[in-house]
Amino acid sequence: MINVDNGWYARGEFPPAGTDCEFWDCGYWHLARIIGMDAEGLCVASVLFDEHRGYRASPLVSDFRPIKTDADLDRDEAIEGMAKATLTPGSPSTISSCKLLYDAGYRKPMSREQANERLAYHVTFLLSRPFARIQILDALYYGKE
Repeated sequence: MINVDNGWYARGEFPPAGTDCEFWDCGYWHLARIIGMDAEGLCVASVLFDEHRGYRASPLVSDFRPIKTDADLDRDEAIEGMAKATLTPGSPSTISSCKLLYDAGYRKPMSREQANERLAYHVTFLLSRPFARIQILDALYYGKE
């Protein structure tokens, strides 16, 4: 890669010339290298399609994004798994909710000690609420024969 600074993406700008990134075309993200801007203000890229390379130009900043890292791909896979476990796996609101939950720390790998601490916190919190405490004890058949 010639240019690995991805600040352009965070600022909502076109990638600078020489940047390796991804380009949105025909419903898919393709690897691309930015050539530069043309006289009409279009960002011009050399795009790698399945077996050939072509040139594309776009006036939309949203057609360009940084190449995904392994961490990004792992995140996408986890979010996809979370969405599949719902009643509406393909809906945009489900995907959006799963992204928010994942980014908040759900489904991230943790040690057994961290999991036990999180569980203890939630159980303590729920038991401190009278209505939740009754529901939990009822669910466990506490005091019933």
